[in-house]
Amino acid sequence: MCGNFILKTNPPWTTPYAVTEGIVESIEDMVIADPNVTYERIQHEIGISFGAVHTILHQSLQLRKPCSRWIPHKLNPEQKQNRVKWCHEMLKKFNNGNSRDVSKIITGDETWIYHYDPETKQKSRRRCENGEGPPTKGRRTQYIKKQMYANFFNTTGMKTVVPFEPGKTINSTWFTEKCLPLVIEAMNLQCPGTGLRGTFLRHDNASSHTSKMTR
Repeated sequence: MCGNFILKTNPPWTTPYAVTEGIVESIEDMVIADPNVTYERIQHEIGISFGAVHTILHQSLQLRKPCSRWIPHKLNPEQKQNRVKWCHEMLKKFNNGNSRDVSKIITGDETWIYHYDPETKQKSRRRCENGEGPPTKGRRTQYIKKQMYANFFNTTGMKTVVPFEPGKTINSTWFTEKCLPLVIEAMNLQCPGTGLRGTFLRHDNASSHTSKMTR
C-alpha cells in the first residue's frame, strides 16, 4: 500500500497492475523539467518499480527517446521569431507558394561530399547473443578523402553543381569568377527565353556571399 493506490511487486519484465493519475502527472512534470531524467531517478523519487516507470513513459505519456539530430547551431527565441516573421512575409509575397515567381528563387550552398557513404547509427545496429559484446565500427578520420561542391537548386530541382578546387580557399574571387558564371550559364541553357530575368539568388551570410564584389 502506497498512499491511495496499490502497487503490486512484479518481476522487472512485467508491468504493474495500477497507477494513479497523480503519479503520471508527477513523472510528466519530471520529464518536462529534465528531458534526460533517468529511470533510476524516477524510481527513487516516485517510489515505483522499473516496469511501472516504463509503462507510464511509453504507454501513458507516449514518450520515446531518439538520438539527437545534428544541426549547425541553435537559435535564440528572437532569431526564431524573426525567421517565422520572414516566412510569413514570403508566403504572402508568393501567394502561399502558388505564385510562378517561386521557381525564380535559386538557392545555393556549399557542402562536403565524402568518397564513401558512412553507415548511420541505426544501420549499424546488430542483434547479439546474450553475453556477447556490442558490435564495433571504425570512426571516420579527418584523413578520409572528401570534396566540396557548391550546389544550386530551385523548386524544379538541381540546376548546377560546381566542384571546388582542393587546397584553395572559398572567397569572393572564386565565387564571382568561377562559380557564378557556371550558374548563369546553366540558367540560360535551361531558360533560353527568359534567362535570368527576375531571378533571385539566395544563400547564407558567408563572407564570400555578402562581400561587395559578390553583390
